[in-house]
Amino acid sequence: MKIYLFFLAFTVSLLCNACLSDDYFDRLNSAPELMSTVNLSDIDTLKISIRHNVDRNVYYALPVTVSDRNYNLRSLELDIDESFIVTDRLSRPLNKYYDLNNAQYSGGLSETFYLYPTLPGQYRINIRATDKFNASSNMYKDLYVFDNFPPKCVIVDAYYIVYQFINVIYLDLSASYDQDERWGGRIASYHALYHYSWDDEPFPMGSGGINTPQPWLLEISDFAWQPIGRIEAWVTDDEGAESERINIIPARR
Repeated sequence: MKIYLFFLAFTVSLLCNACLSDDYFDRLNSAPELMSTVNLSDIDTLKISIRHNVDRNVYYALPVTVSDRNYNLRSLELDIDESFIVTDRLSRPLNKYYDLNNAQYSGGLSETFYLYPTLPGQYRINIRATDKFNASSNMYKDLYVFDNFPPKCVIVDAYYIVYQFINVIYLDLSASYDQDERWGGRIASYHALYHYSWDDEPFPMGSGGINTPQPWLLEISDFAWQPIGRIEAWVTDDEGAESERINIIPARR
């Protein structure tokens, strides 16, 4: 009987030690799960304009759902640069640290963070959920915030025709575009210089604004007995940014 009781007590002791060990709880507990409906692999882009985002009319909505099948969540933390203002959908300030150590949120929480950038830059947002046993999960989102992208100058056609003793040179820049088009940016003006040679002073072919008829179709006349020179063309956007200047020698038609 004593031997039986001894082995019973020894077995119970081993079981209790196994159950109370950290390794046991590690195997029993699972880390929280973090999810979002946005594509986390992309670097999303925001434009806050030169005056930045003082009116808070530019934001990034980041929906986050955290769940824990063990119902022992402790915290949800948002690690983000201080240049961001964080609110809910009603523009009420949100904390960057959520204490979930209560029965209401022990199983999970869904929240949409509205992130208002105030300065340009490239940022990484880190979201971390932790349970009472320090098991955690992380989720990252990259954002690029900019003031203005410069426009692109695209030469559709550059050619000349001989009319009597004159070369009439044409330039079509109609495919030029502003890289900010999706944020309301636009081409404000088209410009071109005609260089008789690489060394001579250039001669303006003209420039066109958005309100002039066919502002991209610029022309100039040159004497036919002179070699055809090169054209230097560029465009500017509505925020004053200038595109890269393109040089091309027109072809004869």
